[in-house]
Amino acid sequence: MFTLNAGTPFSPHWQTSPEHVVGVSGVMLWHVEGHKTYRVGAGDYLYYPSKAVHWGKCAPGADCVYYVYDSEPYDFHPAER
Repeated sequence: MFTLNAGTPFSPHWQTSPEHVVGVSGVMLWHVEGHKTYRVGAGDYLYYPSKAVHWGKCAPGADCVYYVYDSEPYDFHPAER
């Protein structure tokens, strides 16, 4: 589980594992390189493959809580964008 305060961004990065994201509360604006911007709210699901560069922020108005499942051990690799 991750929590971000309303309006807080997260920087471009990637993981070795594919990622499965489920929104719990608030709305995340999630960018996956080469794709549209996804709005991930309560109950929404987002999947992207391993090594996909992604970044985004918690939309203003409410803090965001979201669950991320990785099938491989969690890692974090900063990325240039």
